[in-house]
Amino acid sequence: QKTAYEIKECDWSSDVCSSDLTPPGGDSQPATGNGDTGDGVDAFTNGTGAVLVGGNGTSGGFLGNISGNQTGIFAYGNGTVTVRGGGGNVAGSTLWGIVAINGDANLSHSGSTNTVLVDLEGGSNVVAGDQGGIKATTVGNGNVTVITTGNITDNGNPTHFGIYAENNGTKGSVSVTTAGNTTIGTISGNYDGAAGIHAALSDSLNTTGTVSVVNGGNITVNNPNPGVVTNYGIYAFSACDNHVVCGNVTVNNTGDIDPPTFAIFASGGGNVTVTNSGNITGGTGDRKSTRLNSSHIPLSRMPSSA
Repeated sequence: QKTAYEIKECDWSSDVCSSDLTPPGGDSQPATGNGDTGDGVDAFTNGTGAVLVGGNGTSGGFLGNISGNQTGIFAYGNGTVTVRGGGGNVAGSTLWGIVAINGDANLSHSGSTNTVLVDLEGGSNVVAGDQGGIKATTVGNGNVTVITTGNITDNGNPTHFGIYAENNGTKGSVSVTTAGNTTIGTISGNYDGAAGIHAALSDSLNTTGTVSVVNGGNITVNNPNPGVVTNYGIYAFSACDNHVVCGNVTVNNTGDIDPPTFAIFASGGGNVTVTNSGNITGGTGDRKSTRLNSSHIPLSRMPSSA
């Protein structure tokens, strides 16, 4: 089994790509010859121990501001992976604001210790990199949870994703919660699959996992290009196609969304519920379905430009 740093190019069998990685200590080692540095914080293990980025702020979250010329915070491991924001802000540049990945690809593992948690309830704001604000994923089994109470804004250029949360195994759920009166965007309307919030279970064999999105943030998509690319305010998807049992997909939106191809897109094989009290605009408005009506391409399977 290859370690993350042995992957020279993006390995589409995993959710770890070379574009996500800098060498350990990338915050102090130049990424280029002109003195630019890599990530603000690298927290990494190839073992099964826990990885935690935190501090002395609210709920043990980090204080102070963290920035990187690639990714602000990069956390990777095969056990629990946790990033807690306690009021400090984080900024990315060419890649992501925050990346948190569980790399355990063994689907025989239950996933109970493979959780990925990005908890910014301390009010931490995220300045997205060119790829996105927060990426929280599992290569295999495990729960993915993202909670934000601050803003996720672009770095001057529209970004591909505000929050990208995904389980790529056969066990585990995805949950995203954002606070009211916050900002998510601007999201690039010219990038196919772009979303303010992307929450998905990518494996059709995951029959027990659920997808839950509770959004109070105001999501803006810049210059959508209908008919050419498809993008979303909220994208909530379960690939489960078992005709007997599938987990539920639930979206509860109170934020304003304007104006992607789909303001809210929710699809899965189990019960699909969308409730909305925000002002939403989109080429199709909101859409919910209990049948697979869109081919889902997880970020780990997207072209290397993703």
